[in-house]
Amino acid sequence: MARKIDELARITNLRAVPKDGLFGSPFAAGNLDGFLVKAGYTRLGNQAVTAYRVRFKANTWAGDVEMLREAAAGSEALKEALGRKKVPGTLVKALVLEPDALVLNLTYSFVSPRPAKVAAILKALVGLARTFASPIGTACESCGSEAGARVFLADQVPVSVCAGCRSTQDAEAVRQEEDYRRMDSNPFLGLVYGAATAAVLALAWAGVAYAVDRIFAYAAILMGSAIAWMVNRGMGKINLQGRILTVVFTVASVMGGHYLFLLFAVARLKELPISFDLAMTVARVFPTVAFAESTGVLSFVFSLIGAGYVLYANRPPKFRKAFEPLGN
Repeated sequence: MARKIDELARITNLRAVPKDGLFGSPFAAGNLDGFLVKAGYTRLGNQAVTAYRVRFKANTWAGDVEMLREAAAGSEALKEALGRKKVPGTLVKALVLEPDALVLNLTYSFVSPRPAKVAAILKALVGLARTFASPIGTACESCGSEAGARVFLADQVPVSVCAGCRSTQDAEAVRQEEDYRRMDSNPFLGLVYGAATAAVLALAWAGVAYAVDRIFAYAAILMGSAIAWMVNRGMGKINLQGRILTVVFTVASVMGGHYLFLLFAVARLKELPISFDLAMTVARVFPTVAFAESTGVLSFVFSLIGAGYVLYANRPPKFRKAFEPLGN
């Protein structure tokens, strides 16, 4: 895919960027006819897509998304780029209008579109943007100054900013970080919220598994996300203590759910009521029984995966943007 991005960058005179974030894909970005653009091949969920973003000067779009889609449906440039006599309705409906950007994600199957086709679609989208909005050009988006403005990737989004405004933005970000760091947290409430959520989710997970007689180990990620949200709400902020609690509660919730599932299953098999003695008996054999079968191992593995994902995703808010010069 990197080779296609290199070719796309060559055709459009943009810059090829190796990767979009930690798990992202390579893309091409830069200034195209005064509009700041980004295009590449990536995935949204299970769908392979070509992703396009065309940024224009904020608050200059004249019209609404329906007018954009009507113009796209009749765009000769899009028809030529697609090699069709009519712009597909799926493309028209996929167009999204943001306050400062036109966004399009086109799904494809098996073979990714050629760079020349992606470039042609990108240029057609720039043409559509020019019909409704003003280009950013070479001016700073914050102060409007032409002096010293350069195109950067700011957290993977192409922006035009001057050195003075960058310095001001960095200083404001530092102030916000300090304010967030000084915020009070409530570890006890975070503990209570997390424990209660973990217990409820364990019971719900076990109940569903018991009803359908099937373990849904991959639910660990959703469970971890819900626990993280509740811990953070109780804490009042995201910090290391809360993140550790979330990891512990995620593993405990998943394995607790598996224990409850076995408890319910034993009670049904032996035709016994749920009691303290039965619960203690199942608890004593739970480690041996659970890890003797693949479902127990799978539950534990997915609990670790869920905990790992939540540990990565559940981070304090980032106030400072990472600026990388695009050089075009």
